[in-house]
This record gives sequence, structure tokens and C-alpha cells, in this order.
Amino acid sequence: MPPLRDRAEDIPALADHFLQKYCRENGRKIKSITRETLDLLTKYRFPGNVRELENVIERAVVLADKKRSRDNA
Repeated sequence: MPPLRDRAEDIPALADHFLQKYCRENGRKIKSITRETLDLLTKYRFPGNVRELENVIERAVVLADKKRSRDNA
């Protein structure tokens, strides 16, 4: 299978899959990834391949919740 950097068209579907996975695991309710964010992700070369994309999405889910908690405090 070619590296993720050569399959940019797969990034939106993979990112959405990881978003749903980590939202379930962490009890979050993030519906989607913004178009601007998807554009940035598809332009990134991902030297760490799919695992790096998964880690980026997991971290974003966790940090998004912390930011909302601070904003609502």
C-alpha cells in the first residue's frame, strides 16, 4: 500500500473515522472536522503515515474538550 502522503484523497475519510473513534472513546461530541482543517491535513506530508494522522486526530479530540471546559468555566 502506498504511503499516506501519496494518497491525500484518503485523508478526509480516515480523519473522520479517527474522529468518530476517539469521540466514542473519550465521550466527546465533535460532529465534524472543518474544511480548513481538512485542507491543512491533506497538504501535510505525514512522514509518520496513517499512525501520525490518527495521533493528530486523537490529540485534537482530547484538547478540544479541555478548551471547551476552560471556556465554560
